Parts: sequence; structure tokens; C-alpha cells
Amino acid sequence: MDQRRRTLVAGIASTAAAGIPVAHAQNDVGEGWSGTTTFEGIPIGWIEPKDKKASTPVVIWLGGGVSPYETNGPMLARLAREGYIAVSFDSVGRGRRMTESVESLFGRIWENWPRIAWPFLGVAALETLRVLDWATGKWGARPRFAMGGFSFGADIAVTVAGLDKSLTCVAAVSASPDWMRPDVKVNGKPVKLAMPQDDPDGNHPVHA
Repeated sequence: MDQRRRTLVAGIASTAAAGIPVAHAQNDVGEGWSGTTTFEGIPIGWIEPKDKKASTPVVIWLGGGVSPYETNGPMLARLAREGYIAVSFDSVGRGRRMTESVESLFGRIWENWPRIAWPFLGVAALETLRVLDWATGKWGARPRFAMGGFSFGADIAVTVAGLDKSLTCVAAVSASPDWMRPDVKVNGKPVKLAMPQDDPDGNHPVHA
């Protein structure tokens, strides 16, 4: 484990009091998938192209919110038609690993964004590194990885881009430009964010 991973692990460990839910369930997806598995408690599904070769690159795609990975089937099928091995998975607290209702979870998130949402994002990024390890063992894919996502999935993709050099391309759709997003609440109270001094318009910086 390199220094960046150690630093992130230490940071996530310090947020244990946030109570991130963890659950495990069996995969059960419809036709059209090349395979499903559970690796270290992480449900994973993938679609392979018809002309898969040893050099075929792998693309990981994650959806928004807490949607299960099988809802990404159409995107994965499209990526496979373009010649990629397309993979998705349920990160902690999402899909089959949800342990509370959407209403309950998002109620907690919006009332305490840094203490609830940040650990979810951080742990999901760590789990993505494990999925990269799994994909390497299955297809020998490194260093040709790409990743994309929508909304929360895009936030995860952007985070992972700074952690693993084998991720050579990221496509983030509707990602948060800054984890310190507008109208953030801590312990239910609105917090006014300090904007960068070199930005007279008070816009959030976009981290690419």
C-alpha cells in the first residue's frame, strides 16, 4: 500500500463514529451480463466485448445516489459494444449493501454532510482500489484502466483518479466541483464556506 492509500485509510478510520452501514448480499442480475461475483464483500458485475483480447482495457462505471450496480447495465453494454470490458459494483451503503431507507440515509447526509457523505465517498474510493486489484487478477488489465460515473459515482471516480496512477482517464458527469458544496450543514446547522481569496465571484474551484 503506497503513502496516498495509507493516508486515506487513516483518514477514513478516524470517521468510524459516523457509523457507515455495511451489508452483504448475493448478486442477482438479469441476462446480458458476462458475470457477477462478490470480492471482499463488494458485489461486482461486468460485461465483456465479443472480441475481448488480453490487451482489452477495463472501464469502471458507477451510477448516482444509492442505485444498485445493475441499473448501469445499459451503459456497460454500450461500453462493451465499443470494445471495453465494462465493470460496475455496489460501494459501501449502496445497492445491495444498503441498510436503511433512502429517506433515512439522505436525511442524515443533508443534515451532516462532512461527517456522513465524506466517509461514504472515501470508503467507496478505497473499495474502487480493491476492485482494480480484482480486475487486474482477472484480466491482467493494468495499467489500462478508465473510470466514469454520474453524480455520486462521478465524485467517486474523481477521487480515485488522485489515488491510483493506473487510472488513465476519468469521465465525470454531474460531479460535485468541491466536497465543501454549497449549503452544507454540520450537526443540522448551515455552515458558510470560506471561498478562495483569488476568486472574487465566490465560485467553487473545480478539481479536475
